[in-house]
Amino acid sequence: MEKGAFIARGVSSQVYEYGDGRVVKVLEPNVAARQTRTRDELVRRESAICRLAGTQGVRAPEVYTSTEIDGRYGIVYERVDGPTMIEELLSGRQSASDHGRMLAELHRKVHRCPAAELETFRPFYEAMIRNNAALPEDLKAGAIELLLTLPDAGMLCHGDFHGGNVVLSSTGPVVIDWACARSGLPLLDFCRTTHIYRYAPPPPDLPAEVLETLDKVRESCCDSYREAYLSGARYDPHLLRACETVCTATDARVADERQIREIIGFVRAGLSELCISVPAQ
Repeated sequence: MEKGAFIARGVSSQVYEYGDGRVVKVLEPNVAARQTRTRDELVRRESAICRLAGTQGVRAPEVYTSTEIDGRYGIVYERVDGPTMIEELLSGRQSASDHGRMLAELHRKVHRCPAAELETFRPFYEAMIRNNAALPEDLKAGAIELLLTLPDAGMLCHGDFHGGNVVLSSTGPVVIDWACARSGLPLLDFCRTTHIYRYAPPPPDLPAEVLETLDKVRESCCDSYREAYLSGARYDPHLLRACETVCTATDARVADERQIREIIGFVRAGLSELCISVPAQ
């Protein structure tokens, strides 16, 4: 079957219509080239993740099959209609505080899903740290050393959880794009989301006025999400600081020089505070 009309573009894939009630996610060539799983393995993995999420009432699209589109990997999913949370936010139909609270509530549901059968989070984070071209090598080494000390709680972690990956369907929120999901530490996955809101580049092809709106609200969304997620939670502040330091060391494709200096300073201070030795600068 040929792909239909274009629907959306992400960092590593595009989504197209694919017959009645279905869509196909087509991986970018560079992503497909790095893929070590067969198409059938990808489908089985994503199907298993969706079942895990469903045990805690987190809806995810059904995964149907794999395919090849123009020589590239494709996975066929149930089509879920509705705006994403980011689209609701940028349209003004959702406030930054409501956005953060809703995201936190949904994320806590994800983190209640046992997922020890999935691959562990450590190689995923180590690769992101090594690929962070803006981070000095001494800080990369320190961040990886810190990463290896983090416990693996064996819970479901999305790995790319933000409002662009939550569709507000007519029957409730649906979490999409589970390609980065791993078994891991919920507190680290929480910090990953705060890092995305602070530093990740915006979706491609956004109009200038939408970019301006996003710049104004992303910090407020992050603060609301952080407050709502941690409210009433029992957590070790030392472990939280370690998770924040590791996530800040990951590659967010930051281009802004001020943000790069901020990230380097935060990672260096975190490693020092947590007694991870790096050479003096």
